[in-house]
Amino acid sequence: PYPALFCLGRCRELLFRHAERHAGLSPLDSPREYQQREQQVRDPFIAIGARDVVRKGARGEVETLGAWGLAAQAAVDHFKWTNTKGKYRPLVDIDSITWPGDKDR
Repeated sequence: PYPALFCLGRCRELLFRHAERHAGLSPLDSPREYQQREQQVRDPFIAIGARDVVRKGARGEVETLGAWGLAAQAAVDHFKWTNTKGKYRPLVDIDSITWPGDKDR
């Protein structure tokens, strides 16, 4: 069922993040293992996207993703974005910025 597959994907993603932070999983140190773990995270979401297809149109000629398929696609996109841009840190610490009228309070 879709909820079980979705939860499996989320659990694998959390384990992936834990391994990144605490077990030294890195694309630079072990690229093969990193890619394998990334694929393990994506697999349940891809399975949902392949199965949850809704046919639309007069004769059912247009296939679109159902609700679970869209959620799985969003989860994969978020995972990919976090892997490519998740290490971003602003150059200036937000707490160091003073705003007009900030000292008046």
